Amino acid sequence: NHKKDFLVNFEEIKLVKNKDFILEIGFGLGENILFQATTYPKDYFIGVDPFINGVANVVQKAKELNLNNISILDTPVQKVIDNFEDNFFSKVFVLFPDPWMKNKQKKRRLLNYLFLEKILKKEKTKKSEIPLDHKLELEKRLEEYRKNPENVLNWSDLKEKW
Repeated sequence: NHKKDFLVNFEEIKLVKNKDFILEIGFGLGENILFQATTYPKDYFIGVDPFINGVANVVQKAKELNLNNISILDTPVQKVIDNFEDNFFSKVFVLFPDPWMKNKQKKRRLLNYLFLEKILKKEKTKKSEIPLDHKLELEKRLEEYRKNPENVLNWSDLKEKW
């Protein structure tokens, strides 16, 4: 059972020292986080995803690859993101999140202006990668963010993230 080697809690992550922390939210089957952790062994990767199939895949492959620079939090990111200090991450990946297009699915959408601001505040370099594969989703999220009077991030900076 490799789960105990990679599934961690927030307190265990705080014990890691002298690393640049990279966050990947919703890593799917883990192709990107495993590639990144293999390619950049001096960085420390934290994957957050509540879905067991992806978690099991990443745990198994990380063990096979003998990676020691990756940890997994198997919970929704909304439940743990506030535990990290602002400017904690060197980079954040949110790759092709499900758009949940129907209005009744609105509460399941990961990307909304409040969450985007929260994520970007946690990142020190502001080099997030948040590609979307649904143009309408992109337009809706950008418009929602632009209209929010409380946004604290520069509109043009946010637009360039996509």
